[in-house]
Amino acid sequence: MHEASGRLVASTVITARDDVVRHGWQGVTIVEPGHRGCGLGLTIKSQNLRYARSCRPALRAIDTFNAAANAPLLRINQLRGVRKADEVTQWQLTV
Repeated sequence: MHEASGRLVASTVITARDDVVRHGWQGVTIVEPGHRGCGLGLTIKSQNLRYARSCRPALRAIDTFNAAANAPLLRINQLRGVRKADEVTQWQLTV
């Protein structure tokens, strides 16, 4: 939350099924363009992981995905110790 404006400028989510206590999914992480480069992505992902672990102490693995072209989030994941488990190629056509 940007204190001066009261606007939400960064968001991330970790989801998990109720019946699976050891595994979750790191979902979309978004930082508003005007607030990028300030460490918000790393901060919110780290804080959200702490929160998820406090709610789910048995949590041991979180899967995530990123576009190969998204260098900032790949760097954040690397800093957090995320390791590549697989690679998938997708194609996109603008119509």
